[in-house]
Amino acid sequence: MGKPKFDEEFHDSETGQFIATAAMYARSARILRESDQWERQSSMLVRPTLHLLSHAVEMLLKFPLIYSGQTPKQVRDEFGHRLDDLWMQDENQFIRESVLLNARKHWVYARDSGKWPHDDFTPDPEEAVQRALEQLGRLSGRATSFALKYIYPANEPAPRPAFLIDVFGDTIEEGVGNPRSLLVGWSDERDL
Repeated sequence: MGKPKFDEEFHDSETGQFIATAAMYARSARILRESDQWERQSSMLVRPTLHLLSHAVEMLLKFPLIYSGQTPKQVRDEFGHRLDDLWMQDENQFIRESVLLNARKHWVYARDSGKWPHDDFTPDPEEAVQRALEQLGRLSGRATSFALKYIYPANEPAPRPAFLIDVFGDTIEEGVGNPRSLLVGWSDERDL
């Protein structure tokens, strides 16, 4: 199977479906988080929102691996739902850079907005993303018996949905609009 062309049919290809699906799940998580119901029933909506977000992040991080030539089965067998392992793959260098840039932007916006006066906004945004990714990966995996899908263990920490939706959602939207932005640099551009 050759690499799909970046044309109007890209998002219909198997590879393009990874970024298109990531967008679908990230947008759904955003709709839940920004809904009027969130203020009244956030305790009921947090886990489904994080589940949608976790799947969006997983599909985003698998996209460059699939584009680089691995099959979906190879990626699934090697990584499963281990988000932090996917995050560290060389093919995800430009996703990491985009996510961390978006994290700094949203962190500053949230801090300067005054909406969260009791938050000291520590650690720095990069640490916050790394910790949140570890938590999200843990909640998505075997260590918690797939807590986001099934039974949530008592006292298990969870990341902030709004921050992650903004940070990963921006990167996903940029990738839907220009999939090359998630890939250029680690591959010879002529291959794209």
